[in-house]
Amino acid sequence: MGEAGDHPWPHPHPKPSIFSVMLQDFNFLFFMILLKYDLCTNLLGFIHENSL
Repeated sequence: MGEAGDHPWPHPHPKPSIFSVMLQDFNFLFFMILLKYDLCTNLLGFIHENSL
């Protein structure tokens, strides 16, 4: 009875796996956007302070 846990099904249900992948991609993109936004604002602030 423990075959389901030992071996993955050849045709798993697509909804949870696709949702989890989309959630991981969204979290990664959100993190990258925040990181780029933070770097850009810091860089612009640094340039603005030095240009004065």
